[in-house]
Amino acid sequence: MGPNKSRSLLVLAMLLIQVFFLSNTNATSTNQSESITIEQLDGMAFEEELYINGSSTTALKNYDWYLIDIFTANQIVLESGKLSTVSSISEGHWEWTLRLNVSNYDCTCRLLVSQFGEQHLSPHNNRIFYIGSHNHSPYIRPVNLMYESSSLYDFLLADNSLSITIPVVVPPTSLDEIIVKLDVCIAPNNVCKDPLVSFNEFSFSILDGEIVLVLEPEIVELSDGFWKFEITVLDKFLRSSNVETISLLIDQNLPLVEVSCDVLNLNDLSESTPVIYENENISFSARIDDGYEGSDNILTWTLVQPDGSRRALSTNETISDSMITITPDTPGEWSVELLVRDTSGRLLQSTHQFEVVNLVPNVIVELDSLILSNNSSIVVELNDDWELNSSSSSDSPNDINTLKSTWLVNGIPLSTDGKVLNSSSFSGQGIYDVRLVIEDDNGAISELEFQLNIEDSSIAHPESVNRELIVLSFVISLFIGGSLSIYIARGKGQQTSVPKWTKNPQNKSEKELEFDEM
Repeated sequence: MGPNKSRSLLVLAMLLIQVFFLSNTNATSTNQSESITIEQLDGMAFEEELYINGSSTTALKNYDWYLIDIFTANQIVLESGKLSTVSSISEGHWEWTLRLNVSNYDCTCRLLVSQFGEQHLSPHNNRIFYIGSHNHSPYIRPVNLMYESSSLYDFLLADNSLSITIPVVVPPTSLDEIIVKLDVCIAPNNVCKDPLVSFNEFSFSILDGEIVLVLEPEIVELSDGFWKFEITVLDKFLRSSNVETISLLIDQNLPLVEVSCDVLNLNDLSESTPVIYENENISFSARIDDGYEGSDNILTWTLVQPDGSRRALSTNETISDSMITITPDTPGEWSVELLVRDTSGRLLQSTHQFEVVNLVPNVIVELDSLILSNNSSIVVELNDDWELNSSSSSDSPNDINTLKSTWLVNGIPLSTDGKVLNSSSFSGQGIYDVRLVIEDDNGAISELEFQLNIEDSSIAHPESVNRELIVLSFVISLFIGGSLSIYIARGKGQQTSVPKWTKNPQNKSEKELEFDEM
């Protein structure tokens, strides 16, 4: 395949991709911009023939009309079919008409033009008409919600009066004579906890086919909470409309905010400010009480550091929305700010201060694993290798690496690395007063003082010789005395009676001799 042919195929592929992309874009735009409108308004009456017309941005070849009796069970479809005429006026614009004999019907009916039946119901493609002369009733269309994005409630009654617009279709014979009926129940989850009761603490007016309900905070005696309202409209013949439902949040009181600390209870103003050491944990928890079930409050914690800088809490510091635990590492006055946004949108802020105290260094000096105590006295040999080590001294994590150590011997500072003082730092035998001073970066000082006695064991002292002679004499005396005692004791133990032997001149027998001895 030559290079020219390859280049041609590449250009063709790019053109096909562009055409495909543009066609899809146009189709998407067309689908998004498709709309159908009906020129006639709600509430018109037809007795013999129904005639309506409108326009569309689509060809309507797959569209049908439906005549529905909305006050029958399951809203029965009385009749349906294709539009009478559809005319193309310009590119992307069509006009249509519908003529229908309705002499056999008496109803409050919905006329719907749709491609998908009632699944495609919008404010533009349907109208409420009164057909014939009987079975005409008011009809309430869905209420336009104030807070469409809220899943908790439709309307809010707080500090100011509230107006709720209710689209309603009324028979021509009852345009100026209607009754609005409201029933209410407490409903935290949009489900009534108690039976509905009649509600009369409102006023209303009628304007251009709409009912405007007005609720005044000073008049409404319902407690704070979520309420469900059922709205019904009756005409002068007491013919009842359908029932439309709205949810209302009444929130006229500020929530109760209580913040407590694991060091002390911040609600008791008589108590002092919490005090902790640096790098200690301190926890704060908040309890929010709106006075009603189902309230949804947003809590935002902010930490103010001693230098005045502010920051949000990290994930590790946030235990939950209502509880935090922080570990301050800088001495000074800290503040915790809590901003509460309640369900009705009110903002409440509270500030709680606490004091962080610098942790004083802890001085530890070791001599060959022996930990020295303050004002102690130790003896070491002149010719031995030994060292005084303060590496085990401690402080807070943020200060430990910046500790400054100073050794003083007989009041004179020594130039060392700060942590170790070894035998070479001393000039010879003698008694030395040694002091170690440790200072952190906040100026806090701790010290340890002890006496060091360096002796030369090769030189005998007179006092030592005399003591050794006395001890040796005492030991020899004990030895001699003990030996004599043992000798005398053994001598006494060996003295026994020995028989005396004599001659036997008379040649006596052995028995006679034994008798004589007796």
